[in-house]
Amino acid sequence: MAARPPGPSLLPFIGLGMELQRDMLGFLRRTARDHGKLAYLGRLGPTPAYLVADPELAGEVLQTRWREFVRDDVLLAAGGPVFGRGLLFAEGELWLMLRRTMQPAFTRERLAGLVEQIREQVELHCQRWEQHTSSGPPIAMATEMARLTQEVFERAMFGASVGPRIDELLASWTGVNEYVTNRILSPIRLPGHWPTPTNRALRRRVAVIDEIVRPLIDARRRELAEGREHHDLLGFLLAARDPETGEALDDALLRDQILMTFFAGFETTSTALTWLWILLARHPEVEARVHAELDEVLGDRPPTADDLPKLRYLQQVLDETLRLYPSAFMLARQGVGELELGGYRIDAGAVVFVSPYVIHRDARLWPDPDRFDPDRFAVDAPPRERFAFIPFGAGPRLCIGKQLALLESKLIVATIARRYRPRTLPGVEYRSRPLFTLHIDGGANMQIERRNRRSTPL
Repeated sequence: MAARPPGPSLLPFIGLGMELQRDMLGFLRRTARDHGKLAYLGRLGPTPAYLVADPELAGEVLQTRWREFVRDDVLLAAGGPVFGRGLLFAEGELWLMLRRTMQPAFTRERLAGLVEQIREQVELHCQRWEQHTSSGPPIAMATEMARLTQEVFERAMFGASVGPRIDELLASWTGVNEYVTNRILSPIRLPGHWPTPTNRALRRRVAVIDEIVRPLIDARRRELAEGREHHDLLGFLLAARDPETGEALDDALLRDQILMTFFAGFETTSTALTWLWILLARHPEVEARVHAELDEVLGDRPPTADDLPKLRYLQQVLDETLRLYPSAFMLARQGVGELELGGYRIDAGAVVFVSPYVIHRDARLWPDPDRFDPDRFAVDAPPRERFAFIPFGAGPRLCIGKQLALLESKLIVATIARRYRPRTLPGVEYRSRPLFTLHIDGGANMQIERRNRRSTPL
């Protein structure tokens, strides 16, 4: 068997977790720069860890050899107390059954039918911004985008809304996100059922989430019993049957899917949109091109499903934002037995991290990688290496909600940018905060300006 790959392996036993907590993104980029496409990171507690920072090897782990690299025990142990057997954490036949069950809710045809519903929700949200325009108080853009994308996802996927409890839901999710991240990085992982302060706090947050989400399921069950069907994700899950046993999903498994998609459905999109508004404010020439395209394609009317494919430059802006700030910034897998990857030995049971963030900012793949340049994704741009751009992962476990996220993002930006120009604030630092997903530190306060154009109000 080949040798172990090089890397910063002189870190002490607890050093890797501490280094990742101190400066995760910087540490990952330095490791990739100094040690190449595959590096041995050290240990996360007792578990050996490796970093994949190469598109070809990422393709092996995520696609061509995906059965050899499964969901890792560290991630399952950290997220299991919250998400149970949700799609993100499922393996084998259970994962295949869940994926087939949920896929019809995310087809292009069905998503196209949601455009009007999504746009109406965005417009209602925008009306609350009027008091913040010009000389009014700034808004916490990260919070606003989280609220908006969650409202949209609730309506589109579940045909319902949590109403005034949305802030409780968001606060609980932030706590869950921090818990999962800290548990992954901790060198010592106490059992989740122990009554430690951290575990008790997690149980309180999960209880709040369940208290809000379960009524959605109960109400839909009653409607189904009355003969009222809904062709949304919740409807598909309630109607799902195991192909071998013919049994429906039990309450626990149903709850896990709802919870997993509930948060995955807004988390990635809201963070990307927050960064998009910041990047547009920092790059007025890009913002001007976005506005010009919106004026040319839409004129004075709101966007429709037919308009979205025509907004090509806006798609480039979205792609470039996802390149710089992929919400799923690090994908974890576990090797099945001792393996060889890239000519090196991977220890049995090791965690293998594929980092889209690192790959997306590799100067060998992306010239001047930290520069915001949507023309990287222009039709006539030079071809890029396969798996050099993987904001939604790759292979069989490609994010099931990818098309919904792109459609929703495009529609939100097109609708808002017709009316407003969010501006960054002097002295405010906008920074990434890597948790279970890539957050933005603080609320990302921004000032809202009305856009000066001849269009009529939304």
